[in-house]
Parts: sequence; structure tokens; C-alpha cells
Amino acid sequence: MKELLAYQRSMQELVRGVAAHADAIVASSAGRRRATEMITSSYEHIRAELIAHQLVGVARCHADWIELDGVGHCPQLDVPLETAQLITLAIDS
Repeated sequence: MKELLAYQRSMQELVRGVAAHADAIVASSAGRRRATEMITSSYEHIRAELIAHQLVGVARCHADWIELDGVGHCPQLDVPLETAQLITLAIDS
């Protein structure tokens, strides 16, 4: 699990570094393939503008990995109040 989290963090840092160049990246077929290779097997039908929008969106994401004891995959169902508080804290920071 730690390896996955480290990989996701490195990908987030990489995307943050290239987001300012999103339009240039998606201007070529090779750039669009590179930008989508981890999320789709077929990219040709996806508009360049959408791929650029996704790159920028990922770069602006404020995700944190939080493990809650005794909680399943959907914490909003197991502990709704605690989940809402965590989300509120993330939005406010």
C-alpha cells in the first residue's frame, strides 16, 4: 500500500509540473497518448481540450490518504459525520 501511495504522489507531482503546458502536450497525438496511457486504452476519440482539462484538474486536486479504522470502502456510509468533517477540513485548507 505504501508503494501505491508513493506512486500516486509522484504522479501528482509530475502532473502539477506539466499542467501549465497542457495545451502544448495535447497538441500532438503522442502527447495525448502519453497523457492518457494510464487511464484509457483508446484515446483517439477524446477531444484534446478534454484531456487538457483533465490534466489541469488532476494538478489542482487536494487528495489525502486517510485510513479510518473499522470503516469500509464507502466511509460516507459507515461514518457520515466524520467523513463530512474530513471533507470540510480539506476544502477549508
